[in-house]
Amino acid sequence: MKWWRQISRWAILLAVTVVVTVPLTKLGVPSAALFAALVVGMVLALTSAGPARVPRRLGVAAQGVLGVYIGTMVQQDALSALRDDWAIVLGVAIGTLVLSV
Repeated sequence: MKWWRQISRWAILLAVTVVVTVPLTKLGVPSAALFAALVVGMVLALTSAGPARVPRRLGVAAQGVLGVYIGTMVQQDALSALRDDWAIVLGVAIGTLVLSV
């Protein structure tokens, strides 16, 4: 019976995320699905109504997808503006990576 509970929690997470994504998209919120998933995931986690845990492979795959998605949102103008300060940006990125590991 435990597997049924986990499946239903994943289904609730998916359904509520879709329901929240639709109005955010209509309001023109950038990356509406990401924001909806973040908010819904936090609410379900805080109320202990979400899935117990994310399987490791699924978590790694999700991080990869998010990384690629965020990378596609970088615009050429932003990169051009950072051209003269690339060393500082690289230092901050490496520092953040080191601290997070």
